[in-house]
Amino acid sequence: MHKILVLPGTKRIKRIEEFMKSNDFQIIRGSYTKIAFKVGNGDTRVLHDGIDIREFDFVWLTSTWSTRDLGYAVACYLDKYEVPHTRVEFASSKLTDHMAFAISGLTQPHTFHAYSKYLINNLEELEDFCGYPMVMKPKKGNGGKKTTLINDRDELTTAVRGVKVKDFLFQEFIPNRFDWGINVADGNVVAASKRFRKAHGFLNNACQGAEEIFVELKEVPEEVRTYAKRAAKSLNLNWTRADIIYNDNTDDPTILELNRYPGMTVDSPEVNAFADFLDTRICLLD
Repeated sequence: MHKILVLPGTKRIKRIEEFMKSNDFQIIRGSYTKIAFKVGNGDTRVLHDGIDIREFDFVWLTSTWSTRDLGYAVACYLDKYEVPHTRVEFASSKLTDHMAFAISGLTQPHTFHAYSKYLINNLEELEDFCGYPMVMKPKKGNGGKKTTLINDRDELTTAVRGVKVKDFLFQEFIPNRFDWGINVADGNVVAASKRFRKAHGFLNNACQGAEEIFVELKEVPEEVRTYAKRAAKSLNLNWTRADIIYNDNTDDPTILELNRYPGMTVDSPEVNAFADFLDTRICLLD
């Protein structure tokens, strides 16, 4: 029986556990709180709950913003001993993501970042670049948490003086009717949904109350597929979800962000897609 470590392993993998059990695979839910690094000359080991992670056949390795360094250190160890795993990066934020999107020629919201002192002394530069309304979001946020819509100079002044601005990005608000959530595995689109925000909101995040509707892959416009795949390639991710909208004013696709650790709706196509993604890798071990 193949042993698969899912790190971190949340309740969202229940469906995957059931799928793998029927295919003679054992899934272990992991946690970074159970990881220990023993780094020495000629005696370096990474242990999960006391077990050297080299003993697993495959590691589904993901990381949140706060555990990115841990994930990368684990990945380096797995690479050394040729244990198959998903990819993680050395260091990143939404700012580095948007720089990668720009270099890859992907259309995205105008994005501005600066430290508080510069920003407070140059509000006109920010206003000219992003316009109103604009969105203020954490560089390392998720799920729309702490994301704010700013409508005018008074709201902007209050915002920049109320937080550590270096931890936030400012973006132009792109008018849209919904966003696409496109799962990409190994460069292929494997699941898709549309998310419609609440009547008086501005966020399309399902965890913020937006309605999520899964669709057949044939219903996804080709340019949306292309954008999702190009975005995943720009960050060298082999499992991710791209959030893409159409600009109501220009009808152009626009990439908002990529999720390394996207939530998966129970009994949805994205759960089945990930089970297939994992199954493909494990089959290579036989």
